[in-house]
Amino acid sequence: MKKKLLLNALLLCSPLKGWAALSFDLSALESNGSELTEYTKQQLSQVDQQLPGTYPVDVILNGQKIGTEAIRFVKCDAELCPVVSPKMITRWGISPAHFASDEVKDENTPLEMHFEHALSGASVKLSANATKLLLDIPQKYLLDDKENFLASVTEESLPALFLSYYYNGQRNVSPDADDNDQHFATLNNGINLGPWRVRQSANVVKSSGQDVRWQPTQTFVGRDILSLMSRLIMGQTTTAGRVFDSFGFKGVSLSSIDEMLPDSQRNYAPIIRGIALSQATVEIRQEGNLIYQKSIPAGSFELNDVVPNNSSGDLEVTVRESTGEVRKFIQPYAQTPKMVRKGQLRYELSSGSYDNGNSGGDNDIFVQAEGLYGVGNTVTVFSGAMASDSYQSGVAGLGLSLGDFGGISLEMDTSRNKKAKRIDAGSGYATRINYSKYFATTATTLQASYQQSIDRGYLNYADYQARFGVTRDTDNLPGDTRRQWQVSLNQDLADFGSFSFNYYSQQSWDNVYQSKTLNASYNVNWRGVSAGVSYSTSDITNRTRYKDNVLALNVVLPFSTLWGQPSQARINHSYITSRSGLSQNQTTVSGSLLRESNLNYSLSQTWAQDQTGQAARVQYDGGSGSVNAAYSRNNNGFSQYSLGSSGAVVFHPGGVTLGQSISPKEPFAIISAPGASNVSVTTKSGVKTDGRGYAIVPALTAYRQNSIGIDSTTADDFTTLTSTQTQATPGFGTAIAANFGTNIGRKAWLQVLYRHKPLSLGTELQGSNGATGIVDDKGYAWITGLSDDEVLSADAGGTQCRVHIHYERLVLTKDIYTGAVECE
Repeated sequence: MKKKLLLNALLLCSPLKGWAALSFDLSALESNGSELTEYTKQQLSQVDQQLPGTYPVDVILNGQKIGTEAIRFVKCDAELCPVVSPKMITRWGISPAHFASDEVKDENTPLEMHFEHALSGASVKLSANATKLLLDIPQKYLLDDKENFLASVTEESLPALFLSYYYNGQRNVSPDADDNDQHFATLNNGINLGPWRVRQSANVVKSSGQDVRWQPTQTFVGRDILSLMSRLIMGQTTTAGRVFDSFGFKGVSLSSIDEMLPDSQRNYAPIIRGIALSQATVEIRQEGNLIYQKSIPAGSFELNDVVPNNSSGDLEVTVRESTGEVRKFIQPYAQTPKMVRKGQLRYELSSGSYDNGNSGGDNDIFVQAEGLYGVGNTVTVFSGAMASDSYQSGVAGLGLSLGDFGGISLEMDTSRNKKAKRIDAGSGYATRINYSKYFATTATTLQASYQQSIDRGYLNYADYQARFGVTRDTDNLPGDTRRQWQVSLNQDLADFGSFSFNYYSQQSWDNVYQSKTLNASYNVNWRGVSAGVSYSTSDITNRTRYKDNVLALNVVLPFSTLWGQPSQARINHSYITSRSGLSQNQTTVSGSLLRESNLNYSLSQTWAQDQTGQAARVQYDGGSGSVNAAYSRNNNGFSQYSLGSSGAVVFHPGGVTLGQSISPKEPFAIISAPGASNVSVTTKSGVKTDGRGYAIVPALTAYRQNSIGIDSTTADDFTTLTSTQTQATPGFGTAIAANFGTNIGRKAWLQVLYRHKPLSLGTELQGSNGATGIVDDKGYAWITGLSDDEVLSADAGGTQCRVHIHYERLVLTKDIYTGAVECE
């Protein structure tokens, strides 16, 4: 008996390999009178094998989720093959070049992709619950970082025209004066055609007793050029400001765009070199946090795709050998504003005439070129030159990583200008020093900068142009600064909060103008209650001296802490006192309402020495835009009313759609879920589809993967969403399509019979108007999207039959039809 028990235990604990395959009696599924087709029997007899069909799946490539797709799977020999297009697998990061040329004809045409045949060593599997497509692809068949990134970007935009607006109007009421009205609006308009973008931005201002003022800010035509990782702009724009100070101009520019680089290449980082004694895993940590991990073969290695969390701080490198040996070393790291990776070039070429939105300045045509290049692991050189008929300037400098001592950049600037209206001829030099250091042991970030004009004749281009609009007897001429320096310190105190300190000082020639500003703050959060104290002081001398000190205390207490119940509301009390004599207390209650927390409100009461006041504000963010209103008053008879709104109107191939405001350079998505009205967008609060199923999702991140989703639980009873999530990597200002499948119509739970017997398990039902369903083991099927005159088709053991739905013969319960139907 004991031997028998032992044998049974060994059988249970033994691996299945080498034993007879697990099986079960498929006739048990035919006990209700239905008969399984041979194909269905074959599918059910295979472990972990799904039936063909379309499934929404997470795509997992080498253990990492790269997106969610609705993919159709078909039978390929004894397995299922995904039906995908070459463009889709390229977007996943797999090179389509290794598939047979006769198989890949058009990048957008879906094909049965036989990964195992085309890619040696590859493995592709649909998970047992049909929720994941598991791809195990050898490294040699994957695109490199740059190729993968470029392949994933949607540069071509949907044709679209948008009109985006922001408006705020207010009325000030005083007991001693006439009412004063002020109106301000910002208009951002654009046209997208393929890779080209046309943008026009302007402000409209109107005050009581004054005419309407139109103030254009930017008007340009541009496009990104992915092959150059650059952007071409023609019109009214600004320079990049990588080496020279940025300024506005009208003309043309071509510049590299940092946002186009993959995350692993965007910021400066040292190249980490070492030697692995065997197949090993390299781990890199900063402040104890794992920021990088990679498997490498035996031999020397060089890693240049590390993305540190902080601008500087030691990197701890761990090499874990396959033998179990662990080796560690430290790589110092620091980043400065003017430092790039080894071999990288950042540049801008621009030409045009100065334009700051005002009438001042000359109309001379200038040419400017600037660039930064990483010549070594710790050295970046940068330089620039610009010239016009009346002004010339040059910059040269170095960015250096000092290892444990931080990072520093040093530069020398020079300028020369001719005599012009209100401007004397002059020339001069200036120096700049920037320094940064992160102290990992204390979690302290220190940054400092210093600028010194060696000669009074030095002027940057913006200051030179600004002098055209001032008189000679002005005390503080633009560009008359002799020296300025700035220090900032940020200290993370972990559970005890954080502290920040900033100091800025500026001094003009002859000390006519001097300015000193200091800001310090401390903030802490404890069990949901946040508190802060801040102090600022200003000391400005310009003929007369102005000096002020301000101390502010602030406490925010969530109502949930007080009541012990979930709540979006909170109470905020602040106290402010200053050298000028102001002493004020203010208590504010604020929060948000509605399911998506898109109705925000605040109510406040203020107490000062001899004055009290009240204020209220409310804002609603909806799918067609935002509106807000505010009112305030005090006991001296002063009051203010304000009303504001923002939004956008988008014209696209699907029609006209209202949405929230759109930024000129940010991409946006046009959601299309045909017939699905009033469905919430999960990735943007307050946004819902309109009556036709369209919605606008603004503020996507260019050149990064964005998730866009809709909430199926908010669809009505006659709408079924066949997909609810999609990903996209849009380019500069791109209008991308986010299409979601829908089945609009009735829903039914029906038993489908053929010759009075239930149809076989797994039989697919296809409707004449898009309805679908799959029969279970008792012949029942859940069917959605049924039209009024729906006809379903099915394969009944090799014979095609049809089901004509007669709703009057079915039972309707809670919007679902039930009953039995015959397939004829």
